[in-house]
Amino acid sequence: MRLLPASASLGSGLRRLALAAGLWLGLAPPAASSLADEPANPPAAPSGSATAVAPDPQPRPLPPAPEPQATATTPDGPPAGGLAALDSRQLRAPHDEPAHNVRRHYLWSNERRHDLFFPLLHGLGGAYMGVGGDQNYTLAAAAAADVLWLVDLDQAVVHMHRLYAALLPVALTPQELVALFDKRHRSEVHAAVAAAYPEGDEQRAVLQIYHAYRDLLHSHLQSELHRSHSARGTWLSDAQKYQHMHRLARAGRIISRLGDLTGPSTLHEIAETARKAGVPVHAIYLSNAESWFSYGPAFRSNVLALPFDDRSVILRTIKSAVLPYPAGDIWHYTIQRAQHFADGLSQPAYRSIDVAMVDAVPHKTPGVSLIGFPLKAGQTPLLAGKKSRERRDGKSALIASGLVTRPAGNRETAREMDRDRLRRAQLELSQTN
Repeated sequence: MRLLPASASLGSGLRRLALAAGLWLGLAPPAASSLADEPANPPAAPSGSATAVAPDPQPRPLPPAPEPQATATTPDGPPAGGLAALDSRQLRAPHDEPAHNVRRHYLWSNERRHDLFFPLLHGLGGAYMGVGGDQNYTLAAAAAADVLWLVDLDQAVVHMHRLYAALLPVALTPQELVALFDKRHRSEVHAAVAAAYPEGDEQRAVLQIYHAYRDLLHSHLQSELHRSHSARGTWLSDAQKYQHMHRLARAGRIISRLGDLTGPSTLHEIAETARKAGVPVHAIYLSNAESWFSYGPAFRSNVLALPFDDRSVILRTIKSAVLPYPAGDIWHYTIQRAQHFADGLSQPAYRSIDVAMVDAVPHKTPGVSLIGFPLKAGQTPLLAGKKSRERRDGKSALIASGLVTRPAGNRETAREMDRDRLRRAQLELSQTN
């Protein structure tokens, strides 16, 4: 489905730049960082360096509540150009799916080189959909997204996003946001959450995440704040990216939903909402979630329902014994044209991420590959120049050689979170009531 792109994006300092298919901008050499080889993630709860055994007892499933109240404009004007006149309640139409029981909470990502995605995200605008933690804010801001739909099957991650959505409007700078995770500021947090979520059960669920994981989130956010302050920076270390997210939050356009990439309803409702809004989904971030399920009927239906246009892209990471990792990271980064992915999903043999990655074209930047873009001079596909039978045999051999790997024992080796965190949160909440 082809839709007209949304018009001018957020704020006067952010404008859309048209990208030719396959355009790739030069990247500065990365500064190496020390990273432990942390585990891959379970399905649809990807890339978590903050991994946790769910506290005992588990939080009881709670009914969904309205998103934070939207602010019509900011001091810098309407938050999202072509969508400025749209009632944000329409964007919040998708519902939660039933809660899943998860063993660990993946609250943020251990992928460190999201800047490798930036060149093909620059100026895309439109809608952004992603799974996982706050790495989505970095990517959505790099894309100048007009609206974020965040989907996760872990209600702790969903409530964490709802916490951020409540705090971002009251924090004018990244430093102010990080400071809110110091326990001395919990009264301000309670006030912001109460204003955003007046319904009692949802308010308590969001505050429970704050009190249970405040110290870990504080440490993580401080780390993000002190990363590169250039255009390669994160949503907290790059002032422009933070301001983009601040404005989207004020407009009620950071929308988190309990849902599964292979689930029955949430993605279809996001697709329907995007169509009604007249906004294409320009970026989908899947992290490494595809490594943990096959492309069954539900996943195919969910992806094919989304309104793409010729600028839409799929962002993912994989473990691989064939493709290299970038300096300072433990993941391979790959970008696929969304229409190419949709065309593949219409074929029964296109059954998993292993098959999708056979079409990868290694990029000159180590640790990056492209799928479905026009070949440029010097680029060689993994199965270049092979005839039909040779390609079939080569494809099988490539997959068997570890094109996509799934480390054994990943969940057992993850860092376990203190089981008393939930009890501590409940105690602190009882003391504030």
